[in-house]
Parts: sequence; structure tokens; C-alpha cells
Amino acid sequence: AEERYQDNLKASKFSIKMIITVSVVSLILCMLFAFITAFRIQLILGILGNRIKSVASGDLKVEKIGRLEKSDISDLCVGFDEMLTILHKLVKEINNSVVTITAASQEMQSATDQTAQGSQQVSVSVTQLAAGSQVHAASVTKTLEKINEVRKAKQNRSRDGGVCRFADNAG
Repeated sequence: AEERYQDNLKASKFSIKMIITVSVVSLILCMLFAFITAFRIQLILGILGNRIKSVASGDLKVEKIGRLEKSDISDLCVGFDEMLTILHKLVKEINNSVVTITAASQEMQSATDQTAQGSQQVSVSVTQLAAGSQVHAASVTKTLEKINEVRKAKQNRSRDGGVCRFADNAG
């Protein structure tokens, strides 16, 4: 019985040593796995953080990250890439709008310039028309004065019937 007890005691000590050894090795492996996982997460988050800082400072030329592995963090990277794609599309749309607005503005400026030239030509024409009207009015006034002179002369002639004829014949 003593021998059996000693064998059981040896077996128990061996079992305890094996359990402790397996536990220590398992603990070391778990810590190594946790360290590797934490390092990978830190690496991915570092890359993502740097890209986010670049975009936040206005640099939209950063490269996409892509799916690095199957995880929630990798889903963040894919979401960042999608956001970056949308931002690129928005910037292109804004650039296209700026080009369109610039062209429309230039056309509007051209139309405004043409309208101003047309207004100036109308102003010159109105001024010329007014000057012509003044000349015409002066001409009409002179003509009326001549008509009045002729009328007065005619009236005087009919009153002085013979004298005027004599003066006309003498002349």
C-alpha cells in the first residue's frame, strides 16, 4: 500500500508539474497571440489614423487602405476607402460646377458688354437724331421766315399795285 501511495504521489507530482508546465506554456502562447493581435490592430489603426489626419488637413490624394484582414477594424478601413471615393467624386463635381459657373459668368459678361455697346450706340443715334431735329427745326424756321417775307411782299405789291410794277419794270 505504501508503494502504491508513493506511486500515486509521484504520479500526482508529475501531473501537477505537467499542468503547471502546460498552463505556463498556454499562458505564454496566449500572451504572444494577444501581443501579435494588439500589434496588428495598432498597426492598422495607425495607418488609418494617419490617412484620416491627411484627409482632415485637406489632402485627398491619400491612397486607399483596402481590406487588410477579416475583422471589424478592416471594415473601418473599407469604410474609410468608401468615404474617400465619395469625397473624390464630390471634388470632381465641385470642379465641374466651377467650370460651368465660370463659363456662364463669362457669357453673362459678354452679353453685358454687348448690351452696353448697344446702349451706347442708341445714345449716339438719339444724340444725332436730336442734332438733326435741331437743324431741321432751324431750316423750317428759316423757310417760314422766307414764306412770311414773300407773303408780306405780295401783300405790299397788291397794295401798291402800280408802284411795284414800275419798280419791277425799271429793274
